[in-house]
Amino acid sequence: MEESRAGTGAGGNHDDSAMLVKEPSSRYKNDFEQLEEIGRGAFGIVYKARHKLDGNVYAIKKIKLSDKMNSDQNKLIRREITYLSSLNN
Repeated sequence: MEESRAGTGAGGNHDDSAMLVKEPSSRYKNDFEQLEEIGRGAFGIVYKARHKLDGNVYAIKKIKLSDKMNSDQNKLIRREITYLSSLNN
């Protein structure tokens, strides 16, 4: 997990007593080097990225999920994720 400091002291300076906040670790950030944006779709952005372990280059679609989306949008997103995960190429 990545750590960041929350809170600032007077004048915008960091306070030594600021608490550390754990941010969720991202498998994408840990495992891939993002090279460039190669496309945009209805639900996300497709990036060209190199896998740090095997060195292969992949197209990865990053989909931003939101609790604010209605159930029809969520169904469409889940359907697309299921379809894309079934591809083997």
